[in-house]
Amino acid sequence: QRLRRFARRRWPMLAAAAALALLALPVRQSVLAPAEIVPRAPEAVRAPLQGVVDSIEVKPNETVAAGQLLARLDAREWQGRLESARQALAIAEAEWRQGQQQALFDERSKAALALLRGKRDQAVADVDYYAQAVERTQLRAERAGIALFDDPADWIGKPVAVGERIMMVADPRDAELEVLVPVADAIALPDAAPARLFLNAAPTAPVAATVLRVGYRAAPTADGTLAYRVRARFDSPEAAGALRVGLKGTAKLYGERTVLAVYLLRRPLATLRVWLGV
Repeated sequence: QRLRRFARRRWPMLAAAAALALLALPVRQSVLAPAEIVPRAPEAVRAPLQGVVDSIEVKPNETVAAGQLLARLDAREWQGRLESARQALAIAEAEWRQGQQQALFDERSKAALALLRGKRDQAVADVDYYAQAVERTQLRAERAGIALFDDPADWIGKPVAVGERIMMVADPRDAELEVLVPVADAIALPDAAPARLFLNAAPTAPVAATVLRVGYRAAPTADGTLAYRVRARFDSPEAAGALRVGLKGTAKLYGERTVLAVYLLRRPLATLRVWLGV
């Protein structure tokens, strides 16, 4: 009878011991987060002047060459100023020549000659400045690549400030992986942590990558949530060249090893810590 009671107690004890042993198993932490293929070092095409976008000369994702015209700003105001500056230069030139002739016969006119020369030089500088401003209303690519921007109709007629980015030009073969890890799912990532990208277009063909850097603070994303920005490079240069900038998917990031109990209770413990304020 004692043996039967011991046998009945032994199974719960064995089950509890097995559960504790299972919870103590070492596992590797991981997190799933939305990811996107982005250019590594794009060239930002910014408005050099304050004005209004008159036209967009390229299409989104179009291949462009160095020096190719990308967009135009409305140049009518600057052209008007240029014409006024040219007229002022013509007047200053005429006054300068008249002063030179008078200085040959009138000693008192020599004193005003330096003033007339300065006025002419200022007019020349104004013409050069406005001529360069008219030229800068044409935005050209500084290098070859693909043009990255949204719908051109969103830009035509839109006022832009000095330095405002209109589009980017990037090398399609030089891409990286950007992962947005939500604050609630953030884990400690070691240096050169491994990652895998599952593209929405090809979820059965993961692409290996290695973490380069992790944002030191969370930033708001497009949907209003806070997330840490993680950048990773693709392990295979051939894969990086074959992936198109703008493709999206889900990335799996691998962190440090921990026990299964901590891994399973990570989010509840984090929530409890927030509620307790510790």
